[in-house]
Amino acid sequence: MRRIQALGMLLLLPALAVVMTTPGCSKKDEPAPKGGKGNDQVGKGSNKGAPKPAEMKELASTGWGTLTGKVTYDGDPPAEPKLNMSGNKDEKACHEGAKEKEIVEQLWLVNKETKGVENVVIYLRAPEDTYFKIKDEDKNRKGKSVLIHQPHCAFLPHVSVHFPAYYDKDTGDLKRTGEIVVVKNDATFNHNTAWSGSEGQPKGSLTLQPGQDLSIKEINPDADAPMSLKCDIHSWMNAKCWAFDHPYAARTDKDGKFEIKNVPTGVEVHVVGWHEGAKYFNGGKNGTPLTLKDGETKKLDDIKVKK
Repeated sequence: MRRIQALGMLLLLPALAVVMTTPGCSKKDEPAPKGGKGNDQVGKGSNKGAPKPAEMKELASTGWGTLTGKVTYDGDPPAEPKLNMSGNKDEKACHEGAKEKEIVEQLWLVNKETKGVENVVIYLRAPEDTYFKIKDEDKNRKGKSVLIHQPHCAFLPHVSVHFPAYYDKDTGDLKRTGEIVVVKNDATFNHNTAWSGSEGQPKGSLTLQPGQDLSIKEINPDADAPMSLKCDIHSWMNAKCWAFDHPYAARTDKDGKFEIKNVPTGVEVHVVGWHEGAKYFNGGKNGTPLTLKDGETKKLDDIKVKK
């Protein structure tokens, strides 16, 4: 009987280990929070279906450049409706001290003066059957985190990008960068963070008391769909996080601006645009082809998006 009980505990332990990691416009250079109030959520998603370097070729780039730009709304910017918090016991607390940006729906945040669109993800896609060459300095992200706050009524930023792993041609598999996703409850009341992604990705849910944070680790790159986050206590709160197998991705700021450093040069890459309310644009899922010269800084200031 004791052997059966012990076996049951061994089978139960993996189910108790939960993994998570989220994607960037994130603050990718943010150091991971320290202290005893954190909660590590560790587990392993499946690499099922992920191509291996042995089956692909490294893109034969010749150097490095920089890509900058701005995404603006095409037409009259959509309205930013106030969040409907009626009936929730934390409604008053959610409003106290919150900025105007935090009490409106997060789907379309557009600068009324410049039409710059926030929370657009601009990323590079390698040609079919190839993977990006990455600078050695960009591969080690230990001690770095994508930090997502819950200060009042919303996840901030609403959209993030994350670089958890890359293809290692020597091992023929994914190699972890060490970067993690951290969700921090900055509010004076409880928040919940529930996360899920595509098949094989980790998922879970945890309620955070004021001042607590949640570390989500070892999420797998997925260039086809972002991770979803939500708060089960405050149903209007949600966010997206993209995880890539390269660092060539950025989220636009409040002015619609973005920057991607150390972009491979001398080869054709594809620039993809995604927004939660518009989905893929700027050439669709395959993106728009672009080739940078060594040392070049290329500006793309004419990218447009709309509902």
